[in-house]
Amino acid sequence: MKRKLMMFLTLFILGIGWVSAQVSSISGKVISAEDGLPVIGATIIVKGTSIGTVTDIDGNFTLNLPSDANTLVISYVGKETVEVTAKNGMIVELFDSVSQLDEVIITAFGTTTKKSFTGSASVIKEDDIIKRQTSNITNALVGQVAGIQGLS
Repeated sequence: MKRKLMMFLTLFILGIGWVSAQVSSISGKVISAEDGLPVIGATIIVKGTSIGTVTDIDGNFTLNLPSDANTLVISYVGKETVEVTAKNGMIVELFDSVSQLDEVIITAFGTTTKKSFTGSASVIKEDDIIKRQTSNITNALVGQVAGIQGLS
């Protein structure tokens, strides 16, 4: 009986070691290539999986990487998406995207594209917003877009 118990415990411990060896933890930092500042909220995803994380306020991230994966996809709004080989202590620089948004459609029920949007839309030019001297975008839209109420 003792021998069977000892054999079971040995196999159990070896099994735990084998399973934990399948995942490794890596960490790194994402910075902006233009000014060297940390990129807060950048998305880091293991390519081909749904495993991912986001950077903290200092641009740092930690990710559990499966043993069969070695490529990370790093993206952020307004920056170019990059694919890098995963290694511990890596520093990734993100460059500004050359393409910019032409227009934005804000809806109460999510995001949409211009061609699939049904409903009423108002177009406000950038110059009209700049002319209104206010520190809040919502207050700049009051009186120009139906249904917008200013903040006090």
